[in-house]
Amino acid sequence: MSNAKASSEHDYAQLEAEFAKLRNDVASLAEAVKDVAATEAKGVSEALLNSWDSAAKQARRASKRVRKEALDAADTLQTNIEEHPISSILIALGVGVVVGMILRR
Repeated sequence: MSNAKASSEHDYAQLEAEFAKLRNDVASLAEAVKDVAATEAKGVSEALLNSWDSAAKQARRASKRVRKEALDAADTLQTNIEEHPISSILIALGVGVVVGMILRR
């Protein structure tokens, strides 16, 4: 019976050792998953920041282009009004009459 008890204690000790090893393996795996998640999160945040910067640059370029085109159109309009003042007044009068008729309805 003593032999069976010693064998049982030995099996129990082996089981405890295996659980300790399993606990260490799970802890290592959790640490590895944490590291991978942190790396992926950093990569995603960097990609988002780069996209945001790119979108902001494109918006600034578009804003500058629209502003330049609006200023060019205003300059062209002013030049046409200065070159043809009577025609400009008659066109403005006509547009005003049409808009007034549309707004009355």
